[in-house]
Amino acid sequence: MSNSFRMRPYGQSLAIVVFGPSSLSHLQCLKAGYQHCSVITQDRGLWHMMDPLLNGTHIRVLGEAGSTKVIRVFKDDGYDAIADQGLAPICKGNAMGTIDMRRSR
Repeated sequence: MSNSFRMRPYGQSLAIVVFGPSSLSHLQCLKAGYQHCSVITQDRGLWHMMDPLLNGTHIRVLGEAGSTKVIRVFKDDGYDAIADQGLAPICKGNAMGTIDMRRSR
């Protein structure tokens, strides 16, 4: 029996990447509207947003919603939101302390 398990909440591995502008001068060399990005993932039916900022990374729970609604809310606010359906990672070890994590193929 293998010590591998698939990390896929509710069978999903969808991520939404949100791009937007930034007022930081050292990011102005990047394309307008793409100087900042955040990643939104779903776990146990709730969406979580990881937002890397200059002073630290903020993680927020956005709540329950369909992926099209999450994308629409950000697009309505002027951001570019792109969904990506990836392969679920496989972890070697057990759920309490994984040893190795790699992408399944």
